[in-house]
Amino acid sequence: GRTSIYDLCLAIQFIPQEFANLQVSREEFLCMKAIILLNTVPLEGLKSQAAFEEMRQNYIHELTKAIHIKEKGMVASSQRFYRLTKLMDVMHEIVKKVNLFCLSTYIQADAMSVEFPEMMSEVIASQLPKVLAGMVRPLLFHTK
Repeated sequence: GRTSIYDLCLAIQFIPQEFANLQVSREEFLCMKAIILLNTVPLEGLKSQAAFEEMRQNYIHELTKAIHIKEKGMVASSQRFYRLTKLMDVMHEIVKKVNLFCLSTYIQADAMSVEFPEMMSEVIASQLPKVLAGMVRPLLFHTK
């Protein structure tokens, strides 16, 4: 069904709470930010798929290094890696919900002839249908 704006806000609020609970370091945060930007690929792949994969792996490697600074033990650091990657996967789901919400709001606004800023319209009109039609593949760390 439709995600209410309230549910969406709760989901979005969960993210900074989790960051606080996990006491994410600046280094971890920067790595996670980069990984999240690299967490979808078009289904048809990329022209420079190998370079993309390498860049993504580098950030994942940097994340493990940042975790080792925070957690010395092998078990503790692998648990932390699990929790941080799980959080990134959850964020992916939340972003999808936000996208759906944006698209339905955009369609309703169009029906009521509300003007959207041009760049926003372009992003919504060209990108979101691709995402929602499953024409992009999320790169998740964990299977549900």
